Amino acid sequence: MRVSCSSEGGDSPQYSWTLDGRTLTDAELLPGNTETKSITLKQHVSGQLVCSVRNDVSRVSEEEKISNCGFIFINCTSDNEMHSQWVFAANNTLCVETTTTPMITGTSGVETSCDGRQDGAQCYGALGGTLVLQLMDSASEIHRYQWLKNGSIILSGRKTLIIANVISNRSSFTVSNGTFRINNLSRNDGGEYKLVTFDSRGRMSEQPTLRLTIQDQ
Repeated sequence: MRVSCSSEGGDSPQYSWTLDGRTLTDAELLPGNTETKSITLKQHVSGQLVCSVRNDVSRVSEEEKISNCGFIFINCTSDNEMHSQWVFAANNTLCVETTTTPMITGTSGVETSCDGRQDGAQCYGALGGTLVLQLMDSASEIHRYQWLKNGSIILSGRKTLIIANVISNRSSFTVSNGTFRINNLSRNDGGEYKLVTFDSRGRMSEQPTLRLTIQDQ
């Protein structure tokens, strides 16, 4: 049985396959590997087959019950966007019958995270999704700080006091753990960011930078 899995919208997707929660063995899989979009199963294989695909910003899995059947017949109708599949054994008895409705999903539920404390960090966010960014360990111990994008201040504060957040309508900064959460990411959020901190004498102490790239799911 040849099985394939496809994805759209992401760069360089990586595929993996499991059967009943474990990696496929040579006894179940014809020559090849499980890191491709299409695999060929041997005749006797049955169980819960899962295809997983991921890229830099998201991961999704799809599963299907595989029966030890001989022939597959598929009937698709577009009027109600319903898809029906019947799988018959060699003796013409019904093994599996499934009816599914395609689901249209956006990226609003995709949440990614990135550690921006290291200088030169590369961060990725999903268009329309959420990014949880680690800017510092804790802002309460920093006398004064500014987070800038292309030279413009996005966030500024003093210890536990947040002085300004220009995107406060869709973001929040947690002082205690130094994380900045941005919702509803747009293309305009991509770019180079820099964190500038100052001590009690006004001396600049560090300037880690990061680059944020916004991708389709």
